[in-house]
Amino acid sequence: MGKLRDRLFRSKGAAKATAGNDKEPGGPVEAYGPHIWLRTAENNAAPEAKSISIDIDIVFVHGLRGDPVKTWTSDQSGSATNRCWPRDFLPKDIPNARVISWGYDADVAHLISAASSKSIYGHAKTLLEDLARQRRRNTGTPRPILWVGHSLGGLVIKEAIFRASTNANRHADLGEIFTATIGVVFMGTPHRGSDKESLGQVVAKVAKATLRHPNDQLLASLATDSHILEKQRNEFVGVSENLQIVCIYEELAMPVLGLIVPQASAVYEGTNVRDDSVNADHSGMVKFAGRDTIGYKRVVGHMQRIIDNHQRVVIQQRQKINEAISANIIKALSFQTMDNRSNRIENPHEATLSWVYQQADNNPNSHTGRPSFISWLRDPGESMFWISGKAGSGKSTLMKWVTSHQRTADALRYWSKGSRVLVCRFFLTERGDSLQKSREGMLRTILLQILSSCEELAPIAFPGLFSVMREIADPIPVDWQSLRDSLKRVANFVTAKEWKICMFIDGVDEYRNMQKSGHYTEEELDMLYEGGEGDSSWGINVSISNDHREIAAFLSELANLPGVKICVSSRELPVIEQAFARIPRLRVQEHTKLDIARFTADRLRLLDSSSVDVDYMVQEVVRKSCGVFLWVRLVTDLILDGYANGDDMTRLKKTIDSAPERLFGKTGLYMKMMRLVRKDYLLESSRMFQLVRAAHNPLSFTTMTFALRSYKDQQPNFGWVIDAPTDSDTSPEMSIDREAFRKQVKSRSGGLLEYESPDYKVDFMHQTAKEFVFRELVWNRIYRQVKDPVFSVNLSLLSACIMEIKRKSMDHHNQGWNLRDLEDDNFRLFADAMHYAEIADGERHDQVTDYIQLVDELDRTMRRISHDHRMFPHTEPHKFLTYAALGGLALYVDTKLQQLDNGGGGCKTESCLLLAGITADWEYFTARGSPSLSSMGSISFGAPIVSQPPRPEVAKALLQHLADPKDAWPSFLQTGYNLFMDFDWRNSAVHQNRICWMEILGLFLDYGADPLQPIPLRSGSGFRGGPDDVIQVDLRDLLRRFLANAPNPGEEDSLRSLLSRIPV
Repeated sequence: MGKLRDRLFRSKGAAKATAGNDKEPGGPVEAYGPHIWLRTAENNAAPEAKSISIDIDIVFVHGLRGDPVKTWTSDQSGSATNRCWPRDFLPKDIPNARVISWGYDADVAHLISAASSKSIYGHAKTLLEDLARQRRRNTGTPRPILWVGHSLGGLVIKEAIFRASTNANRHADLGEIFTATIGVVFMGTPHRGSDKESLGQVVAKVAKATLRHPNDQLLASLATDSHILEKQRNEFVGVSENLQIVCIYEELAMPVLGLIVPQASAVYEGTNVRDDSVNADHSGMVKFAGRDTIGYKRVVGHMQRIIDNHQRVVIQQRQKINEAISANIIKALSFQTMDNRSNRIENPHEATLSWVYQQADNNPNSHTGRPSFISWLRDPGESMFWISGKAGSGKSTLMKWVTSHQRTADALRYWSKGSRVLVCRFFLTERGDSLQKSREGMLRTILLQILSSCEELAPIAFPGLFSVMREIADPIPVDWQSLRDSLKRVANFVTAKEWKICMFIDGVDEYRNMQKSGHYTEEELDMLYEGGEGDSSWGINVSISNDHREIAAFLSELANLPGVKICVSSRELPVIEQAFARIPRLRVQEHTKLDIARFTADRLRLLDSSSVDVDYMVQEVVRKSCGVFLWVRLVTDLILDGYANGDDMTRLKKTIDSAPERLFGKTGLYMKMMRLVRKDYLLESSRMFQLVRAAHNPLSFTTMTFALRSYKDQQPNFGWVIDAPTDSDTSPEMSIDREAFRKQVKSRSGGLLEYESPDYKVDFMHQTAKEFVFRELVWNRIYRQVKDPVFSVNLSLLSACIMEIKRKSMDHHNQGWNLRDLEDDNFRLFADAMHYAEIADGERHDQVTDYIQLVDELDRTMRRISHDHRMFPHTEPHKFLTYAALGGLALYVDTKLQQLDNGGGGCKTESCLLLAGITADWEYFTARGSPSLSSMGSISFGAPIVSQPPRPEVAKALLQHLADPKDAWPSFLQTGYNLFMDFDWRNSAVHQNRICWMEILGLFLDYGADPLQPIPLRSGSGFRGGPDDVIQVDLRDLLRRFLANAPNPGEEDSLRSLLSRIPV
């Protein structure tokens, strides 16, 4: 027996709800409003279905003078119980459906009067409101709707669907009903007239069949209003092109009246329209005594077909959307420098490193009792392995080699017993950008590699992005906490599928390891990077990095998941020794003696063995190397340079003997290399090192040359950059070639900088070299005699970027380069230039005039290129000032606004526009990490020009130039609401943005913003594409909401301080 579960609403004029609404069908039942039936355990003998997932709403609408229950109920004489098929039969054939039968009281006298609330038009409006009210309770994706209408109830449905289609912009909940509608089953509904009678006459016949005492005048009125019904039919046809329509007509005539709605009227043509019939008269065609009746089977069969077709379309749409979201995830996870470190690692020397696959380790100094690398790969019981070694011992080369070797793949296949193995790797490097040396970059790379090889894991990693049926989902979360949770979800899912994951993480010690370098003594730094057996201070005098401990703990936590193996490599730092003390380990320097001998012999093979004893030198280099390949490389460079300079065997032997065995320290090999730099090269040497360290991207041959040229001797020289054209027939003169430049770099850096393949960029030859040179004591010891007070590394790099942009434009003009390549290169250089300009803007130096002139030249250069090559839509008079304000160039913006003010150029207007621009739409900074120029209404490339929110100094400069805070107040408060209510404070970018927002808020209050002015704000996730709820709040209420939302403890004091400034 079906159960009437609920009666939630009723239309106007309906009787009050009674206690009988929730009783069995035999009890009192409301005649009007929606009646809702659900498939439940009680009426379907399905004990497991105690909580039913509703997948679709099926809405029934009866005809003129009908009833929400009786219209659909069979009337069998002699039967003890009559059956209402939408309630009693349908849930068994279409489970997980909510069946709604809607009742109304049609006033026949005003049936098709547009002005009457009791006409089909008024009832359509009430039907929409009732249905929308019920569906507001839904969460997630709106359920599809299938309509079933009998007789003139079909006209009410058609009007409701048309009204819903026109309300999408004004009333979202009504418009949603239209977008959710998948089809309509019309049963005996008049759609058109025939050659014998008009549509109005057909409707009049329906009314005549319904009324007990038909009124001839009323019937005549209905017949003459046929044009109104025709208009409704045309409107519905126009909005129902994508709906599945079924028109069912009656086969039997009623006594006296005959066929009420004949086939010609009940059916209309259309590519999406199908028709059928029921062997019954107009009233009986919607009453079925059982599930086995042919009429019921036909009707339900059409309903099931509509639902099945919709599900196929949804699956296809979902697949397409999922593919788009997956592509967006891959794009968000990737970053340009992801593979830079691995690409720069040299391939191993021929016939080296094969020892790593030996089954047994016979070295007496090794950690006995622990499995070898190859046995660890195959062993299901060991999840973590540590490849350790001294700085420069070849750990990264080994890690890169084993990750691509077939024997590694074979061993992992043995471990997985033939199931799928997902292999990923990441090479941390402090020499790279922030993502190359951070935990976020590590997790982004690992997730990218996993999802690229197995796209089906994307919804597992980021389930929230796939929970809605829209291609433009929420911003991809790439903060540490979100990425960590994503990787854990993937690991757990993979384990459940009996797949395996093996990660290779190289350079764990390079994970932000220099953040605390200021706390180390000179001796402690030597021990930190080299250590040494028997040192009593090992692990005691060195401060333990919380970051290293955190990353080691996280990797250990991941390795504890079933089905996950992790191989890490690092230097033998105390904190890592402590964290990885109990896991299998391989110390590289204990295994590389033979490899070093082969490498050394190969490097010295060009020496004349008749004049020098090559074998002796190879033996001595191997003996003193202590297994450190980097040391061997440096010493063999010294040998080769000496031989090229005519050194005999005696001098070469002295070179080897005098080479310190340690890299670091006051008497180490690095210091020896730096002392070889000639005194007259030291000024240029110090500038080279500073330029390489400060470079936003690795410096090319030309960029380095331009940067050095901007400072001749002790004086800045930017005039040549400013005067250089962008369309000359000749590029700027280069005074040296690449080979000469390589020698220049080596002679000025003692070999610690290199300019080599594959990418021919100037960079440190090893991370440890960079760390050594920039120790304060080392720098002061080497360059204590160098006096260089005027050199500004950021102005030098800024000028070099401008010159590079001009050079590339000239080369394109002369050589016909691909315009797309030119755009990409120039945009990257523009981004780099803005980076250097921002740092220079905040520096206190005596070259303010030079700085302003260089930024002006950057503006002019980009305008000229925009005009010449139709790129960078940047030609509006003050467009660049917007970039400057967003890029944090406070000094430059202040100077340019002062010039505007002095020249009567509308300084206040420009200040107001800039203030509104920099204080709104910070979602770009928070959700995407950094905004692109496309977010500022310009070009659509992806490289950022800024990587942080607007600086308060810029806001202050604009306010000082009479920018009115009132103009930016609403959007600025909306930004604050988004930052504090919609983002997790544990994200470091969010915290940084909040601090900036609060500082700018204080400035707004200083310059007259009204904290008591009510402002309408979007709550919820409207800026992400979801529904909006508008709230009216003033600043006091807003700050209280922020405090109640559990902010970062460090933010709470600032919020309370701001709150105290608001008058009571």
